[in-house]
Amino acid sequence: LMEANLQGAYLTEADFTNANLFKADLRDAIGLTIEQLSKSKSLYQAKLDPHLMAELQANMPELVSK
Repeated sequence: LMEANLQGAYLTEADFTNANLFKADLRDAIGLTIEQLSKSKSLYQAKLDPHLMAELQANMPELVSK
């Protein structure tokens, strides 16, 4: 899912286990949770809503950094 445009998509219960979300646009996604994102392989340079990005940077910085 690298560089996928999922902006505004309905993502409730989506399974991102080991997904590479490099540069994916997940802004305004409906139903997206930290629990879902925490299962991904990478969120490096992903575009996320500010509250999700802040929580990831605080609790799982390895997902949003190189």
